[in-house]
Amino acid sequence: MDGFTLSHLVEELQETILDARVERVQLGDPWTLLLKLYRPSRRPANLWLLLSVEPRWPRVHLVERPLREAVEPTPFLLLARRHLCGARVCEILQVRRDRIIRFLLRRSTSVSEVGDEVEEDAPWHEVGLVAELFGRAPNLFLLDASGRVRERLLARGDERFPPGALYLPPVAPEKRDPLTLSREEFQRLLAPGASLSESIVKAVEGFGLLYAAEVEARWHNRSRSDELSLDLAYEAFQSVVKDLLRRPA
Repeated sequence: MDGFTLSHLVEELQETILDARVERVQLGDPWTLLLKLYRPSRRPANLWLLLSVEPRWPRVHLVERPLREAVEPTPFLLLARRHLCGARVCEILQVRRDRIIRFLLRRSTSVSEVGDEVEEDAPWHEVGLVAELFGRAPNLFLLDASGRVRERLLARGDERFPPGALYLPPVAPEKRDPLTLSREEFQRLLAPGASLSESIVKAVEGFGLLYAAEVEARWHNRSRSDELSLDLAYEAFQSVVKDLLRRPA
């Protein structure tokens, strides 16, 4: 999943599950967290949010029902149930144009069980849930109101954020914003000896191999001679960016 695809997913989640209440939290397998969400004014009223950090296929999406449930609870699951059950989804953000989604949820301190009435003027506490969906070690992090890690779904030997550490998004390599990239800047980004698609993946935010290859294919289609024009390469790039910014039907 690349950054542009994730941005469309985040928009869909914002339209679909903002203000939904978490009714149930469970694990589908060691890599997958499932949140049952209740939306009283929508149909269907219940949806499941699936967050998987399986290394070969990290993903976030909605499902109507989970396929399975892991038997053994983990420290992450116990904490997630404690802090997420009864909470409402307040914000869903993509970090930069990267493959990171950050959820902000709020839960009344007067709620001890799902379905309890919320007392007026009762204080609320915030909890964060971050899904990192990139690299060889994708992970989920449960955060407190100050942004510190309460627990992570997968404990790794070289982990960046043990419990208690302040969560910070990984430092991204220097990449350019595709929405503001000028023709001259685009041409300077092309690496000697590298293909157009390789240069785009390395230098432009949000582009994975699939969309970069589409730019290269359109470039070749626009060129009517053996000599490939850099101006036509930029036009092909712009056409792909324009298509990616359109909302999917």
